Parts: sequence; structure tokens; C-alpha cells
Amino acid sequence: RISRLDSPTSGVLLSALETEHMGNANWVLAQFAGRLVSKEYLCLCHGTFAGSCGTRFQVASRLLVSKLSSGSGRASVNAAGLEAVTHFEVLAHFISPGGLELSLLTASPLTGRTHQIRVHMA
Repeated sequence: RISRLDSPTSGVLLSALETEHMGNANWVLAQFAGRLVSKEYLCLCHGTFAGSCGTRFQVASRLLVSKLSSGSGRASVNAAGLEAVTHFEVLAHFISPGGLELSLLTASPLTGRTHQIRVHMA
């Protein structure tokens, strides 16, 4: 396993046809570990975010993942958590046919914490 996407996220998933201790897989893992891989997510969100189109902003907080009885995890902002940083850019604002305000943003996480983008957008 090299990387994974949370359901129902869509996108490109990298995989290697070797174990993680072999050449190509190890090289790809080193790219992630060295933070040489950049990730960008396109997010359609309810509400208006951070001003007009082209506005860029950063969210930085410490995130802690607590295990639930179901076995899944819940991430929240907590001083005891790990540092998480996400860069955002507002691409567009829309009004849906039902009258909902929507924003289209890019999210570029600099760290890879569990549910990082979801928590940073909350």
C-alpha cells in the first residue's frame, strides 16, 4: 500500500506492483515521506468562503484523532494533536437552483492528517 483515498473521495490512487521494501515502491514511498508529492483537491462546499474569487488563505491547527467505539476515528482541533496545514484558494461562488450558496475551492494539504481538509473547512 502506498496511499489511499477516503470514501467517497475520487481521484488518482498510486500503487506499486512490488512490496514496499523493493525498488520502485520504496522510491514512491520516499517521495511522500520527503513531502515531494503535492496534492490538490477540488471541493464544492456549502456556504461562502473567504471572500471573492482568487482569494487564498491558509488554515493551520493541531488535529487529534480519537477512536470511536465503532473502530473509526474522529478528528478534531486539539492542542495535544499533530500540526496540520492546508492552503485554500476560492475559485468560484454559485447559487444552486434550490437557492443554496456554494463555493468551489482548491485545497492543498501540506501535511497528511486524517480528515484534515474536512476539519479545516468546518
